[in-house]
Amino acid sequence: MKAAVVATTVALALANAQSVQAQVPAYDSGSYFHGRCADVNAFWFSGYWTYMRGRTKQEALDACFETFGDGVEAFSWEPTYGSFTCYFTTDEFARLYALPTPTGWTSELVDQTTGPVVRGSEDLFGSTCYAFRLPSQCSARVLAVVDSTFATRYPTPAIEKAVDAFRGAAFAALKMPFSQDVNFGILGLERTALNWHVKLDSPTANVPGDLVAEIFSLFGDLNAGNRAYGTKFPPVFKGVADKLASSEVPSFMLLFTDGQILKPQNVNNYVRLKAEMIERLGSTAPRVICIRLFETENTPFLDAVCDSTYSVDDFPDADDYYYNYFYNSAYDQDRAVANALAQEMCGGNIVNGGVF
Repeated sequence: MKAAVVATTVALALANAQSVQAQVPAYDSGSYFHGRCADVNAFWFSGYWTYMRGRTKQEALDACFETFGDGVEAFSWEPTYGSFTCYFTTDEFARLYALPTPTGWTSELVDQTTGPVVRGSEDLFGSTCYAFRLPSQCSARVLAVVDSTFATRYPTPAIEKAVDAFRGAAFAALKMPFSQDVNFGILGLERTALNWHVKLDSPTANVPGDLVAEIFSLFGDLNAGNRAYGTKFPPVFKGVADKLASSEVPSFMLLFTDGQILKPQNVNNYVRLKAEMIERLGSTAPRVICIRLFETENTPFLDAVCDSTYSVDDFPDADDYYYNYFYNSAYDQDRAVANALAQEMCGGNIVNGGVF
């Protein structure tokens, strides 16, 4: 009987591995919550757990998919216990529970959850719940336009703000549901120049890990020159927008900026530039999505050029339902903004292993 169970377990794992070979997402590609995975009523999800045994978080999620197939909805990383747990919808768990338990795994039948993973549990113990995003069918040309000059009294605060701006772009790249039809470029704006850090048609533009590495490599180049009054915005709505526009896939311009311009009284010039861009490019014109930095309200410039606007102020609790200074990440809000950006750009083409 034992041999039969082992054979069934191996067959199940092999069949599941074949069906999801190209489907395993990045473990941090969606939302994450501190504590165990729970639904809107704070009920814990049932699942299967096993010991880490030297695995990384990504290897742990890979093991979930290899063992149980593409019904995995989320997983929790539990360093205090040296374990991780794979979670499923109620129906999927019931299906798996009726089968022999895979060798090395233990089932955990907890609450009758309703709906997806939307929060963490009160029972923290250093655990983290990851509700990842599955590979998508999204098609898009995306350009992160990063304002890197800020009018501060001293250089250091300007450099720190530039770091924040580029870091926001990095999170947007990480959370973007990449497919072969997604290209993500990076353009830096300075006082008198534009810097194409990642061109839209370069190989890097389709590899999120390389994109993020490129963005973080820019931090070492930030200096006193990032303290400046004025940013070279006009070309964004002329030549840059023309390069971004596409008749084949939707295009989006992510503008990371504080929205401050050298002469606020000239904001009507940007109203005109935006109107000319739409008239010139028609339905292929990129949608301008602004990520407002450091300001609590939109500036006249942002009102003039943005089709939609996001700010970390919109996400005071970010992904963490229970705020705890010890467990809370400093960048929860950046992740929440990046998730919202991906949702706007790809919408129904995003498939989540839990909640978006």
